[in-house]
Amino acid sequence: MSHVHSLLAIYSALDQLVLETGDPRIERVVDRFLPGTAGNAGWSREIMRFLSDPDNPLPEFPSVTEAVNDIVDAERTSEESEPGTKPNPPTASELSRLTYVLGVLGRLEGGETEIDNDALLTGLSLVVPRGEREDETAYHLLQHFRTHFGERDDWPAVMRQAEAQGWIQPLIARIPVCHTRLKNAHGHLCVVLRTEFKSEDVSLDELRNVVDPLNWDECLPFFCEMQEIPKPQRADGWRRVLEVCNTTCPTPPDMRTPLKYWLGPSTSEAMQFDTPMAWVNYELDDTPGAAALGDGRVLVDEGYIKMYSTVGNATADGVRVVTKKVVCFRDLSEVAIAMLACVSGYGNQGMDMLLDGVAEQQKNPGRFKPWTPSALPGATGGTSSGAPTSPTDISVPSDPGRPSRRAITLAVEMANECIEDFSKRSTSVAAKMATGTMPISEMVALNTEFAVRLATDPWRYWDRLRQELGTGGAK
Repeated sequence: MSHVHSLLAIYSALDQLVLETGDPRIERVVDRFLPGTAGNAGWSREIMRFLSDPDNPLPEFPSVTEAVNDIVDAERTSEESEPGTKPNPPTASELSRLTYVLGVLGRLEGGETEIDNDALLTGLSLVVPRGEREDETAYHLLQHFRTHFGERDDWPAVMRQAEAQGWIQPLIARIPVCHTRLKNAHGHLCVVLRTEFKSEDVSLDELRNVVDPLNWDECLPFFCEMQEIPKPQRADGWRRVLEVCNTTCPTPPDMRTPLKYWLGPSTSEAMQFDTPMAWVNYELDDTPGAAALGDGRVLVDEGYIKMYSTVGNATADGVRVVTKKVVCFRDLSEVAIAMLACVSGYGNQGMDMLLDGVAEQQKNPGRFKPWTPSALPGATGGTSSGAPTSPTDISVPSDPGRPSRRAITLAVEMANECIEDFSKRSTSVAAKMATGTMPISEMVALNTEFAVRLATDPWRYWDRLRQELGTGGAK
């Protein structure tokens, strides 16, 4: 079984617990780590129906123990693969998402909801530092989660503490948890995913040589195949690709989506910037006849991958990646869209390319399409800002590293997160009241948590800002 499908199965186990137990305690625990999901229980069944088709139903989700074993097998198989073959190991960000959900499951102790400790420890053994005492280290990591991991916002501090104790691989500890927000785009309520990550081990030149969408299937497990669409060629210079995705690559069912994309800057444009940078803009392909190539499941899919040298030299190590994806799937609720996108890595192309793609390209360079900036047909220097159909929500990047810019952006993001979290939870309480049940305990818990957030969010803001800027304080 594909490890993407298995990872989704482990997250779905939390949804099944909410559905099957009807226990308010379980709902509160799950909602602290996956905000909004308990009030929208059944999201995993939505995903199952969405990804299936009449001829190829999606395989049933395995148990947590089976799913963990599938992921462990994928890791071991990749380590033992022959040189020159295409391995399919879990990516670093997938291992981070696995660690997160195992930490959540570790909080559900007692009674029928308790998950087998052996399964949790087996999964955590993949993310602890390699050595002779991996089992013991995995045990310490699990106990650390049970003691200090109380809600989603605890994750950065919990990871820093685990890294300091030598209980988790440093790279896994640095990967941020997935955050989403809602946005209206093209007449649809969409989910927005934004990531930002930096590395001192990869150069801008190395990263942009793997980030062309035609390379995504080489190192991103959710992307089964990226098929170039050479004809008809667009008059505006945008390139075309058919994206084939699913959680069970390489076997169907598939989700097929035609995209157009632009690689910038051109050689002439690059000379205008003080900081070396590059970007990929993409959105649904509006070429006449393109819709017939897809299956119509994706209503909105647009975004960017922005890459900046942090050392002022494209050939030297040091790069920052900022990504944004706006997505909406047909007949799928916003919560289900967010869970599918976050767990599958659908919005993590830039970060996964940085963490795994460059290393894969260096081992098998012949499989990757090198970076070639887009250009208008017939143009010699090319242009990206002048492309006739450049997306209105995607611009030539500005430097995201300015502390003042990031401080404002983070404040807005955290305010949106707080509003969305409590909107989802209050909706859940209101739904129960509408049935004639007065959920007193849930109302008290919601009011108490709101008061706590008002008191503690300013401190969380400073902590997150300090960590993102990599300094002892913000300026």
